[in-house]
This record gives sequence, structure tokens and C-alpha cells, in this order.
Amino acid sequence: MVVKVVEYETFEAMLDAEDNDAIGSEGMNRAELLAACREIYPPEKEALGVLAIHLRLAASDPREDNGRARQP
Repeated sequence: MVVKVVEYETFEAMLDAEDNDAIGSEGMNRAELLAACREIYPPEKEALGVLAIHLRLAASDPREDNGRARQP
């Protein structure tokens, strides 16, 4: 579930404001995060703006278990 969307002018601004541990793979440092973002999104895309989308996992509904009924 989306709980918040924040817009930034650059990846650097996003990394300054956001929890870097929540971005990328575990253990990545700031330089690695910046390089990974720029590898995916070139400068002309970054110039359009950067969105940080905050997500929260929704609790699963036991009625929606992909057809695998649970027996009481």
C-alpha cells in the first residue's frame, strides 16, 4: 500500500532526505545507491524529477489465498 510520495529535484536530494537503508540492496553505501539510480535513470530522466514512493505491506486477507483453502 502506498503511504506517501515525495518529489525531489535530484537523486542526491532524495538520498539526503530519505533513509538510505530503505533504498537499494542491503549494505549499499550512498555512492553505490547514487550510481545504481543513475544507471537505471539517465540524466535526462532525472531532470524530470525524482519520486520516493513509501510503501507498507498490507496485511494479507486469509480469504484471498490463491485458491488454497485452509482447513480449520
